[in-house]
Amino acid sequence: MTNNTAIVEIVDRLKKEGWKEQKSGPFYINGTMTDCLMKAEGSDWFWWYSEFHHDEDESVFDELFRANVGAVYSALGQPEPEDLAEPIAATTVGWLARSPAGYMQAVIDGHATGYFEWQPAGLLRTSSLASAMHRSDSLTREIYFGFDAEALYLRVDTAGRAAAVLERGALRLTFPGPPERHLVLTRVAGEANGAAQLGGDLAAAAEGAIATIAEVRLRLTDLGVRPGQSVALALAVESEGQTLERWPQRGFLQLEVPTADAVSSSWVV
Repeated sequence: MTNNTAIVEIVDRLKKEGWKEQKSGPFYINGTMTDCLMKAEGSDWFWWYSEFHHDEDESVFDELFRANVGAVYSALGQPEPEDLAEPIAATTVGWLARSPAGYMQAVIDGHATGYFEWQPAGLLRTSSLASAMHRSDSLTREIYFGFDAEALYLRVDTAGRAAAVLERGALRLTFPGPPERHLVLTRVAGEANGAAQLGGDLAAAAEGAIATIAEVRLRLTDLGVRPGQSVALALAVESEGQTLERWPQRGFLQLEVPTADAVSSSWVV
């Protein structure tokens, strides 16, 4: 569910409950309800929750918005819905430049082996996930993602050769829990074939390489997901224990794992 769809459902539900209650009782009883409802409905939530907007104050707006929505239910003497406890902006799908077109397989060697190797993959440009002030200086340019029947594939294109960008850094993939799980890729100095050192609790389930690009193959069974389900993840560039950048800047990418039926109906031209 996109952020805007979630908000539309919440506001529509509020309007139905609030106005129904207001018509059945004195107006002054629901003065607080009306005030909070107008604040929630009149806020610029389409802009704040848009996948085209990212800002360090998003979490503040999200908390205020949900507080106003919760106050409406309290004024009506009704319990707050459980989904209000979860940040609406917690999951970001970003703006895809290209959706996956079918199953794929890639040689995990840190190089774009051929034109067709990553052609079926989905493509996400990090400029669409960054705030305006960070778009020009990001280390990560593009993130490719795809699947075969057993694994998730990721490719990270950096500003320059990945081996140089990550000479003193690492790539960290975070998969939210519970429990939260991690895969860390570190460049191995002098490694001619691009093989990366893998760390984190998912290291045994993965292959990774860093050379001109960074590549990862990670078994779906170890992520606990099956075709038809989704996998959430975030990618970060780290150096000396500090996070230099994170994609997306908040929340997680939500990737749908295709089913065999969906793949059989897809064609790559």
